[in-house]
Amino acid sequence: MTALSYTDIQQGVFFRMDGAVYETVDAVFSKKSRQKGSNQVRIKNIATGAVTTKTFHTSDVLEDVTVEKEEYVFVYARNDEIIIHPVDKPSERTSIPSSSFPNSILIPSGTTVTALVENNEILTVRAPIKVDVLVKEAPPDVRGNTAQGGTKRVVTETGASIATPLFIKTGDCIRINTETGEYTERVKIVNN
Repeated sequence: MTALSYTDIQQGVFFRMDGAVYETVDAVFSKKSRQKGSNQVRIKNIATGAVTTKTFHTSDVLEDVTVEKEEYVFVYARNDEIIIHPVDKPSERTSIPSSSFPNSILIPSGTTVTALVENNEILTVRAPIKVDVLVKEAPPDVRGNTAQGGTKRVVTETGASIATPLFIKTGDCIRINTETGEYTERVKIVNN
């Protein structure tokens, strides 16, 4: 076990605290006149995705964690499990709990995702920030229906319900933000 002091906690550093693995989102070190220094950080719990703010002082010692990022391909989600496989080894499928990949409903099958791995154990899976999905069901747009901000709910090929502008139709390809679950733009399908 390698120990980290409070000054080592910088953006992108992984560490273990209270039995959970955290990633530092942002860190600001400060020292006022005769007071001891402190490090105000925003940290993200890898398992739950919860972001909190914490202040570390000189007396705080944390456990350093080696987390590797590995590329996997999302295959499908079923009940409470997610099936993925390494990019170069499709026959080596791995099952992980759905809590390790909370936004899997937004991701189409075959999408390359990043797994955070510690000691050959997948802690969590992160999707690309934006993905393209096909619209499977879209209600017809109604002229003058702007009381709701000019949006309607469509169902994507993954089964997710997304609010989109009125002009989106069944068969369109849309780009969505996987962090917020929101529509960003309509994209053209390129046929090879």
